[in-house]
Amino acid sequence: MLIKFKPMERPSRLQTNASEKQLACLESRCESGSMEKLPTPDEANSALTVAGSARRAARAPRPMPSWLPPVAGLLLAGGFVNFGLAYEYRDEPAFVAAAVICLVLALLAVASTVRAGGVVPAPAGTPRERTLRQLPALLPFVAGGVGALFAGVVGCLAVAGLGLGALAWLQLARLRNGAAA
Repeated sequence: MLIKFKPMERPSRLQTNASEKQLACLESRCESGSMEKLPTPDEANSALTVAGSARRAARAPRPMPSWLPPVAGLLLAGGFVNFGLAYEYRDEPAFVAAAVICLVLALLAVASTVRAGGVVPAPAGTPRERTLRQLPALLPFVAGGVGALFAGVVGCLAVAGLGLGALAWLQLARLRNGAAA
């Protein structure tokens, strides 16, 4: 009994990054039955380039540096505490400058290490599990509200900043150790 195979359909542009020239060459080899013919140097170089870029994209990301969780947490806390101090001491612009510098440095530290990590997978788990993992981020804001009752805006920013810094430190440390944040 003979089994007939349907001819391969040409993949769409969304399915492949191969050039039109590569596809035409492959189709002509399939139709002529000369698949055993060696590729030209240009074709081989093109295939190696595609394979190399795929390998680089699939390579495991670099591990998070050990300094990132404490540095990001302390800079985040320092930024919010300095904003609180800037509110209290309005005639001292150094507090605003220190707050902005701390927050920009925290952003740059996190962004540079995340960007260097390559492909970032989507968060794991169901939407409920992801929501429950992110709920602790509300605690510093609730604590900041309580701090506002006792010390006004300064207390709110200081308590929320310290809480957010501690939370960032803990969650980045969990990510560094391989747990979902």
